[in-house]
Amino acid sequence: MKLYTLIFTLLILSVNFVYSETSFHTQLNSNNVSVGDRIEVSFVLENANGSGFKAPSFKGFSVLSGPNQSQSTQWINGVTSSSITYSYILSADQSGKFTINSAYITVNGKRFKTQPVTITVRKGNKQTKKEKSGDVNLNSQAEKIVRKNLFLKLYVDKSQAYEGEPIVATYKLYVHPQLQLVNLGQPTMPTFNGFWTQDLGIKELKFHTETLNGIPYRVADLKKVVLLAQQSGDLKIEPMKIESVVRLEIKGRRRRSNSPFGDSFFDDFFNRNYRDFKFTITSRSTKIHIKTLPAGAPENFTGAVGVFNVKTSIDKNKVKTGDAVTLKVKISGIGNLKLIDALPLDLPPDIDMFDPKISDNINVSNSGMSGNKLFEYYLIPRTPGKYKIKPLVFSYFDLKEKKYKTLSSDEFVISVSQGSGNSSSIVSGVNKKDVKYLGKDIRFIKTSWSGETMSKAGFSSSIFFYMLLLLAPIIYFIIFFYAKRREELNRDVMLMRNRKASAVAKKRLSVARTYIEKNSENEFYEEISKVLTGYTADKLSIPLSQFTRENALMELNKYNVDNDTIERLLSTIDYCESVRYAPTSEKLSMQEVYDKASKIITDLEGILR
Repeated sequence: MKLYTLIFTLLILSVNFVYSETSFHTQLNSNNVSVGDRIEVSFVLENANGSGFKAPSFKGFSVLSGPNQSQSTQWINGVTSSSITYSYILSADQSGKFTINSAYITVNGKRFKTQPVTITVRKGNKQTKKEKSGDVNLNSQAEKIVRKNLFLKLYVDKSQAYEGEPIVATYKLYVHPQLQLVNLGQPTMPTFNGFWTQDLGIKELKFHTETLNGIPYRVADLKKVVLLAQQSGDLKIEPMKIESVVRLEIKGRRRRSNSPFGDSFFDDFFNRNYRDFKFTITSRSTKIHIKTLPAGAPENFTGAVGVFNVKTSIDKNKVKTGDAVTLKVKISGIGNLKLIDALPLDLPPDIDMFDPKISDNINVSNSGMSGNKLFEYYLIPRTPGKYKIKPLVFSYFDLKEKKYKTLSSDEFVISVSQGSGNSSSIVSGVNKKDVKYLGKDIRFIKTSWSGETMSKAGFSSSIFFYMLLLLAPIIYFIIFFYAKRREELNRDVMLMRNRKASAVAKKRLSVARTYIEKNSENEFYEEISKVLTGYTADKLSIPLSQFTRENALMELNKYNVDNDTIERLLSTIDYCESVRYAPTSEKLSMQEVYDKASKIITDLEGILR
């Protein structure tokens, strides 16, 4: 009998364990607070393990801390329950009624969401003058402490440079070892007007110790970029801004025998009071003097700056008519390689040339750009003979010697013999589509007359001929007005951006997919951020230089875009930036982010027509 009772009890317990219901809900420590009060918001997942947690935006509140994850398991009256909690500490910024929207999490492929909750924030008139004065004084003291111990610095490797000369700009975060940095938000990216830029890509914050004015600090690089000035004069590099939350100890009046242990050590422990303060850290801007390149540039100079050399070669110098010859030009060295265009060739009229195939192997580092750029020209001789390919000329401004230099390649001679009448050469990887079979596209002039005469009742006297004569002016005016309309559309840059936004976004998404395959996280998140920002700016006709969260939100509301779509768009952009600059352990997979971005663009495309 005892055995049966034990088995029955175990069965009941197992049933209770198995059928513990999974739920996902929001908890608040208060839903009625005053401006400046702190609120704890918790999203609790019960009886399940989830992934891909996504918090809502906290409009009207500042995030002081979070997400802070905790886990617990309970056994009550034979029932086992477990929970995972994602909590945030918020500060109420303004009065009014605010809604904390749904949070999301995935459990075994099924998506759960919390119900929205409303918080009422009062103006806080009940606060006494003494308390207000104390808070102001406390904030002022905290700001002085933080300003000395937490700051951003912008470093540039040179204060003046020539147009096209590489400049490395680095934004560094300095944290005093004794300062407790609770949270670091996403930075507001600086603008680099007048510069061509290449981001060096910082995947995660790596702190090291650095001594400044005799004080050791924990230091990490937030952003590092190579700049190439495109104009002369004094160019300004804008500051970077970033939100932070710092926890400081607030010392109050000591209470006697506050410790239950009656010990001075525990008295100190129990009298400790900590408070979180939110601060915006801003670096200083700086100006760089960009010098105009000296006068006397060679005629073929196109802006190459650095130290370079040129190598040329051809794959064969004896061919038949219609066969392809590959001429390779390799420019290597240190300098603005990415901005160098293909060199012009001076060819005999009997040799056709296709647009060159361009490939590069360029490394961007703290010292600038180095590597090489390869141009492959495909040449097709049409008639037999000996042909000279004149030397290629490449001019650049030498940064070491501060003068222009001109490099010339070797002269090549190609011997061309007559090929077969049907000989043809199809060249892969070129852009000239009009010529595929080079032995058949010319009808040669006949030098002898076969005695045949043209029929008097030819095409010129047919009805079809006269119909074409009548249609010609109509076709001309149709083409004229079409070209006029196309020209007007091209002038309206914003309209063209709007029309091409979807196509540009698709191309960028395909680039982002290649980064998934390469497992290049930083490049992937940067590309997704550019996809969403660029698409939204183009669709809403917002210049990228003026694209801000506020401007986007205002324009999206004009188009009656639903709040869920707006939230998904802005939170995905924020997520991409936060992963790049403030990585956390709670990360979505790149595929999940890619799918989200694709869905957002599809949804917006149906609205922003």
